[in-house]
Amino acid sequence: MPTAIAHCDDRGRIVLPKDTRERHGDEYYVVETHNDIILVPVPKDPIKDLQDIGRRAGLDRYSIRQLRQMALDEASEQLEKRHALR
Repeated sequence: MPTAIAHCDDRGRIVLPKDTRERHGDEYYVVETHNDIILVPVPKDPIKDLQDIGRRAGLDRYSIRQLRQMALDEASEQLEKRHALR
């Protein structure tokens, strides 16, 4: 994975190398963390990307109702753990 240095111009614009734009596209989310700024490519089809992630995680074998219940159960467990630590 090649690394490049990008510079801001006097108007605050950053130009990414052409090969980076060709691989990842022209739109990015700018994510600020405590110490970093991260550029995350905006997916061309975000719904399809989420479906692919779910499929790879094996979630496609569950119905929406089952997934919702699993999420609620997990949230309840996390709350119980958090309150048990107090």
